[in-house]
Amino acid sequence: MINPSQSSPGASEASAEATPSGVHYRSGAAARLAGIPVETLRVWERRYGVVSPLLSPGGRRLYSTENIHRLRLIKQLLARGNAIGVVATLSTTDLQHMLAVSDGLEAGTTVPLHGPAPLRLLLVGEAHAAGRGRGFNVVASCPDPVDAANQARGLKADLVVIETPSLMQVDPQRVSAIRDAAAADAAVVLYRFGPAALIRQLREAGHVVVHASLDAVEFDAVCRTASAATGTQDRASVPPAVRFDTAALTALAGASSAIQCECPRHLAELLQAIQAFERYSGECGSRNPADAVLHARLQTKAGHARALLEDALLEVALAEGLPLPERLHKAAA
Repeated sequence: MINPSQSSPGASEASAEATPSGVHYRSGAAARLAGIPVETLRVWERRYGVVSPLLSPGGRRLYSTENIHRLRLIKQLLARGNAIGVVATLSTTDLQHMLAVSDGLEAGTTVPLHGPAPLRLLLVGEAHAAGRGRGFNVVASCPDPVDAANQARGLKADLVVIETPSLMQVDPQRVSAIRDAAAADAAVVLYRFGPAALIRQLREAGHVVVHASLDAVEFDAVCRTASAATGTQDRASVPPAVRFDTAALTALAGASSAIQCECPRHLAELLQAIQAFERYSGECGSRNPADAVLHARLQTKAGHARALLEDALLEVALAEGLPLPERLHKAAA
């Protein structure tokens, strides 16, 4: 427990306040206790939400000793080369464990990455040779991605990790087949080279795609983040394919000017914007593993939003007798 009277040299009694849940510290004192500039604390909160301080009746931010402990952990992990985008979303327990892993790696010792119940991994391609299984429960290793789905049948993995020098060796259908054969919740694809279009297709299929240049701590973080992000989702969460291409949306937006209702034009414009963002999320470069998982989730959510608006546009277009591609007429029949 941090003693308010010993918080830091020069800290005044007004730096700490007693609340029903214990002693809390104002931002200046909290930053000093955590060993960071107060400006850094504000940026971390605003951009990454690293802590959630209380608000006093007067609107002051009040930080608990748990908040300060978390800030100290984050500072130590950043000093070891980890990115703020990776560590900001982790629980305090995970931060403590990640720091222990980092310290163990620096000391040349082996530290279990997941404690008593590590994730069960199926390693495919170069993943085993690259040493990706350390600290995990590796249920099997399949060097050949082409035959991995057959070899994985009957296994039960939490996560499939496929590592390949080129994404041209894998495709969304093959990755999905391996994941499903192993009854895994998600698949992580690690690559060194690959076209943006294929990255987008893999992410559209619900897979996490990350550049292979990960150290042990980053690999641990991306596996846990991918498992947590996708493990509770149903396979039906993968959004359906695009139904209105650019030409169809342009035609519907122009046709709406001949009728009094402007809904088709507005819906078409919204869909064009969402489709653009969906593509961008699939192709956007990722700063770190957690950022790659975030972009995959953004792309999935944008795809679901796009599908809802496509339903609405199809309903309006049919009601108003607007021009539709033949395949949509047949689907709506």
